[in-house]
Amino acid sequence: MRRKLLSVLTALALAAGGVVAVPAKPASAAIDWATIAAVYGYVQKAYGYWKALQGFLNSGGSSGLSLEQATHMIISEIQASRNEIVTHMTSIATADVRACTIHHVIEFADIERFNNQILQQWAQDATSCVTRISTVYTSLPANSYAAWNDLGAALGVVGPIALIARTRAGFGTDGLTDLLVQAFQRVAATFPVNCAVTPDGYNYPDEQWPSYPIYIFTSYQCYSAGAHQIPGAGASSGGGAWWQQHVYLDQNCRCASSHPDYTNIGGQNLIAATEARTARGIALDALEKLRRP
Repeated sequence: MRRKLLSVLTALALAAGGVVAVPAKPASAAIDWATIAAVYGYVQKAYGYWKALQGFLNSGGSSGLSLEQATHMIISEIQASRNEIVTHMTSIATADVRACTIHHVIEFADIERFNNQILQQWAQDATSCVTRISTVYTSLPANSYAAWNDLGAALGVVGPIALIARTRAGFGTDGLTDLLVQAFQRVAATFPVNCAVTPDGYNYPDEQWPSYPIYIFTSYQCYSAGAHQIPGAGASSGGGAWWQQHVYLDQNCRCASSHPDYTNIGGQNLIAATEARTARGIALDALEKLRRP
């Protein structure tokens, strides 16, 4: 009876020119770190190939990668990580963004088979996908960290595809490059990293230690903004260090003194490790390779 009633209501809605509501996309299962690492690895290499192509074009072909070489390299990276990329992109909640991202990842492997008309249309579609991702990013409500993270990753995935496609189609890339730089600056600013140190057995409000050298055990923790929505968006370690008078950590969780043997937290860069756990890592890497000298 319930099924029959649903069918009647559906028919009535369609007959009246109405729209039948469909169930929302179910929440995606948590993406494992191997998948995230594969996506980040692809992004880092893809923008690196784009930068090498720019070096080739700017040097008159004396250094870097040719367009064909850069295309083949990115295709190879996509083929190596396609399953992980597609899996990660399925977490995007906005249907058309999810669709255009996956669509261009899958079809990029055949770009050399496109005739000129198809290539130009496809390049414009890829550009539209990038602009759509950027627009959706800025339209989300406050504290949408999980969605921002997914969209930041999508920008990383589709960006180099669109840049290569436009170059092959004979289109300019300056406007798209500028858009990507602006978008990645926004992503990087969304996920700042905050750090803290907990010295075992000491609790000085002014973070100043005794005037004599003393060996204390410490616990270092760095978290990205939105860590409550993005599981694992932080890194931590424990260790020890020699502290002297007025030695303390600055806002970047690095030693603010000139201590020669203490250049970052616990002997490792937890800030970089934390950045790699959100789209901030993708954004910073892409910005380094997209900015023109």
